[in-house]
Amino acid sequence: MGQEVKEELLNIDDLARKCGYFTSDTFINNGYGCNHKCCEDGVYVYNNRIVNYWDAELIVTKGFTKRNIKCNRRLSKKFIKKARLLLSRRIDICGVKFQGACYSFSCPLCRLAYPEDFPKFGMFPEDCGDDEYVIIETKNNVK
Repeated sequence: MGQEVKEELLNIDDLARKCGYFTSDTFINNGYGCNHKCCEDGVYVYNNRIVNYWDAELIVTKGFTKRNIKCNRRLSKKFIKKARLLLSRRIDICGVKFQGACYSFSCPLCRLAYPEDFPKFGMFPEDCGDDEYVIIETKNNVK
């Protein structure tokens, strides 16, 4: 029993309708968000505003101290190390969330369609306008 690989040419909007990781419930990238764990393009969000990595680390670190207390150097290093680990794993914690952005050039599920790919699907790049197209590979089991 083998697998047959089938390619499909899709507009980025059509991909968004089919994709289970796509979210429009975000203000990032004009509502084109991605919740896939391998999405590399995105930003950290806290209280509906964008924060940089260092601010996100500080917010999470402060969140680990149950009370707003001053802690010694050893304990603060421990909290910072834990915050860095959780942020690198893209875990939502203490109100800080990594929100990926859905782009055709960085999608972990497909690849960007190049002009030489269009004739295979009976289309031409000039006819498609400025829309961004991607190619998805699907695998079908063959008996």
